[in-house]
Amino acid sequence: MTFAIVPAVIFALFFTGGRKNGGTVPGAADNLSACALSVSMCKFLVKNPSYIPPDTEIRFISFGSEEAGLRGLRCYVEHHLKELKQLDSRLLNFETVAYPEITILT
Repeated sequence: MTFAIVPAVIFALFFTGGRKNGGTVPGAADNLSACALSVSMCKFLVKNPSYIPPDTEIRFISFGSEEAGLRGLRCYVEHHLKELKQLDSRLLNFETVAYPEITILT
């Protein structure tokens, strides 16, 4: 029992120490916010297809297991690599949508 409790206590102290009430934690914003944004964008484009440029295909895909080395994304690319190389493919990735500032990595 000690082996399970001691790491849990250390973990709790690490994330709550020094902040009033444990600080602010984004919670579901980690992945759920990005999924919600993707679904909303998809619904918008289905209702407003005039915003999609001609000869453009858009795929809305939600992957899991990014903490385990991007397994979902890697599996998709492995299965569609030939197709993706033939197209002028671009990726727009939403990780966490919780703050008004936007970070864009290229």
